[in-house]
Amino acid sequence: MIRQELSPEIVEDRTRPPPQRRTAGILSLAAAGVVLVGAAYWFNNNGSIVAPVTTTTTPQAATTSTTFPTTTLPPDQVRSHIPRTVTNDTVIAALTLSDGTRFMLQLPASRGDDLYLVEPGLSGGPGLIEGRDFGANFIYDYCGGQDAGHINPSGSVIIDRDPHEVTLCRPDQFTMLTFRSDLAFTPEETDQFHLIPVAYGTRFAEALIGEEAVVSQCCFEQFGPNEVSGAILVSNGYQDGRVVALDPQTLVPIWSQDIGDESLLHGVAGAGLEDNVLIVSPDYGKILGLNPTDGAIVWEINFEIDFDDDLFVNRLQAAPNGVWVAALDYRSEGDSRAPELIAFNPDDGEISWSAAGLDGTNWQGTPMIISESAVVIMDVPETAASASLLAFELATGDRLWATSLMSANAWYPPNELMLADHGRDLLLTLTVEGDLLRIDPGTGAVIWRSTTGLGRFVGLGPDVVTLRRGNGEINVNVSDGAFP
Repeated sequence: MIRQELSPEIVEDRTRPPPQRRTAGILSLAAAGVVLVGAAYWFNNNGSIVAPVTTTTTPQAATTSTTFPTTTLPPDQVRSHIPRTVTNDTVIAALTLSDGTRFMLQLPASRGDDLYLVEPGLSGGPGLIEGRDFGANFIYDYCGGQDAGHINPSGSVIIDRDPHEVTLCRPDQFTMLTFRSDLAFTPEETDQFHLIPVAYGTRFAEALIGEEAVVSQCCFEQFGPNEVSGAILVSNGYQDGRVVALDPQTLVPIWSQDIGDESLLHGVAGAGLEDNVLIVSPDYGKILGLNPTDGAIVWEINFEIDFDDDLFVNRLQAAPNGVWVAALDYRSEGDSRAPELIAFNPDDGEISWSAAGLDGTNWQGTPMIISESAVVIMDVPETAASASLLAFELATGDRLWATSLMSANAWYPPNELMLADHGRDLLLTLTVEGDLLRIDPGTGAVIWRSTTGLGRFVGLGPDVVTLRRGNGEINVNVSDGAFP
């Protein structure tokens, strides 16, 4: 693996490398989330990269494409200058919408002068970007016609059948920009287009929540951002294997690390800022710990060495005792091998224990329930007859119990299917058939089972749990499962 340092220096040579393209097999997964972006401060000169000075210019009339003439915009729209930084032969724009949503937008230097944001955009979109000889309408949506697109060298999806109308999108992050210009975009220019969300404001979150039937909570959180001292850490997700650190103010890349075909962020571990380790995976094959200050690989867990196979990283979560727990499965159709559960030290990647699930299953996409003493995890049948709930001792990995849910339970990530209150030994689980069960967390015994219809947990009180279903909310009594 090669770590690529990204120079922020301004240079005059704008020669571009030949375009490098590969056909995009796009995985359309995204999820709702709201994040907090902290205050920034610069790296110093002790072996780190000093962030460049943001190019600031006095706002002036933008040169826009005749496709989106400013004079046709409704009078209630607000037009603001977009801060930008020139770095090598690209421009990094720190795009901030009025609802708090932020994006790192990378453009070729040939199109990066005098950038303006107009809110709202066309056709109900959140914004319109005006730039040199172009207009770009922003919407929250999947890529239309993405099968005809490709992943460019930066890691974004480009649809450029018409060089005068080019779409830049992230189908795994529900974002889409359509650029229109009378001056045709060249392949060298579109190779430099890139878009990374770094903060999710209210309107963005509402758009994602509105798509909950097709949007997966399992995945959006794994694209970042994760905050560390002096940087915002993000990934290119399912389109590219790069993990990138961005300057908190300018959003200029500080470093980039390629970890494989894909890049998922699972969190930052460590007691102090100097000891932090970023836990990442390329979806299959390994888990890595990165130094968040420079992207260097600190340690690596290689499944082909430890398990003789290229396992899928289903989920990673931190435990109260300081270890991290990883749910791994084989994901081959018809594979009856039991999935794996491992605990490891986030400081050095040393595996504390490994345990097997049940034959003929994979792990469910829902988060694990981890208490001070146990890990509770749900599986989904591959060749087995039913899904089950399993508990493992956190200290040793010994299996404590396994309870059949009497459910076919297809892999279903959009909702959290388990809910726990450790203080009163309360463990609730949903099945995709629409049953709600209360389980004894000590023994795995089913206390009651109630057919409520498939919903999602939205609240837990002293006496009732609240489920939201398509036709409204219901309150279910936690003592006996009764509901109106």
